[in-house]
Amino acid sequence: MGEIGRQFGQLLLGKPLINTGGEMVFSHYVELGRPFEVELVGHDPTEATFTLLVQQGERNCTQVMFQYT
Repeated sequence: MGEIGRQFGQLLLGKPLINTGGEMVFSHYVELGRPFEVELVGHDPTEATFTLLVQQGERNCTQVMFQYT
């Protein structure tokens, strides 16, 4: 999940991302080999944070908040 978030952040910001902190909350496991969706649910450029929600089969599985430079 961390690598997914890092790559998403680089696409969001359009530049290399250095992760300086964050938090993950796991609600349900994500099954490998099955499609899942990653949605941007928050972005605060002044605080240098963004939050992603990972969903699979219409279930919220993981929420990831990244701090970056």
